[in-house]
Order: sequence, then C-alpha cells, then structure tokens
Amino acid sequence: MRPNSIVFGRAVLLFGQVFSGAPGGVNVTLQENPFPFTGFKVVATTRTDALGRYSFSRAPGVNTRYMVVAATRPHPTQSASHTVFVQIKLTLGVSSTRPGRGQRVAFSGTATPSQRGRLVVIERLVGRTWRIIGHARLTASSRYRTLVGIFNTGLYRAHIGHDASHAPGTSVARRLVVH
Repeated sequence: MRPNSIVFGRAVLLFGQVFSGAPGGVNVTLQENPFPFTGFKVVATTRTDALGRYSFSRAPGVNTRYMVVAATRPHPTQSASHTVFVQIKLTLGVSSTRPGRGQRVAFSGTATPSQRGRLVVIERLVGRTWRIIGHARLTASSRYRTLVGIFNTGLYRAHIGHDASHAPGTSVARRLVVH
C-alpha cells in the first residue's frame, strides 16, 4: 500500500495484489486503525480483478494504520499493517513579495485541522538548510500572524512540527525579493 504520507483533506489510494491459485474475484476487506490506535475496524470491501489487483480510496483525518484481509482458500491472507501519516495543512500569505531591505513583512496563514496554541515557525532557505527567522502561535481559529524583518532575497515558508495524531506540515515556499 502506498503512499505513506498525505496532506490533511486529501485522499490516499491504497492498492495491492492477491497472489493465489485463482486471484480473480477474491473478496478483499480493508481495515483501519486511526490514532490513538485502539484497534482495527472493517471500513470497506471489494473484489479483485482478473489479475488479483484491488484498490481502496480513503481520506483519513489523523495518522491511520491500514491492513487488508483477502478471502483466499484454504485460509484467508492478511497483509502487514501500513501507516499513512496525515500532514497538517499549512497555508502562507505574505504582505509583500518585494520588501525594502529590513522592512517588516507580515507572514500569516492557517493550519488544518485545528492546531490551537501550537507554534508555527517562519523559515528562510539558506543554502540547502531551512533556518528559523520568526514564529507565531496559532489562535483559537487556528490562524497565525507575525511580522519579520526581511534582509535577504530568497525562499520563505511556514512549518509546524508533528504531534501524536499528525505528521509535520509545511506551506508552499514564497519567494521574496529585497529591493
């Protein structure tokens, strides 16, 4: 099953293939175990095609483990568990993409799902490394805003770390040109 990471709100395609004497028409059941991982539950069933292939589409809201059980004969076949990590969706807006040297630029955006009180960092790409240049706390409405003095042309982004139920999130990078 692939992929192992998606952005919150997007669907993941879980797929595989049954290998048995007669792989076509085998019932395959999808089980999921969302964070806090208290147990697997059946969420969908399908039948394999003539080559034994199957697929499921799911849109998990939190990190979730998946497993399939194929009704093969003489005994059912169970897959290994596979975790899909759900990244926090982070947006980024800037008040200016062409600031004067040292001008303070407002970086703002939202996090989805709600991440009230969490720290969002603003980063600038220096060589191959993202360096923290500012930070803000998410409000009750999961919004952030901070002012940062800009001295260098370059790529800037927002980032939020992981928690137990979600993978870290990163906004799209924005290019700021100092004039």
